[in-house]
Amino acid sequence: MYRSLNADHIIQTIGQLRDRIQERFPDAGLTKVAEELQRIGTEAVTRAEWIARPLLPLRIAIGFLVALL
Repeated sequence: MYRSLNADHIIQTIGQLRDRIQERFPDAGLTKVAEELQRIGTEAVTRAEWIARPLLPLRIAIGFLVALL
């Protein structure tokens, strides 16, 4: 059972959809929407990686406060 999303596959799928939209509707503004969606997806991956990193100064400060108690 899948409980997580693979960001690489999502970005790849968005890119494929963007290419298909551009082939079929070259003069439509829908291509720009797909490009923006791909940009948002890439930024979301970067942001998720940043959020997942541990904040060492915060952990040290909390450890210090717990030690004081």
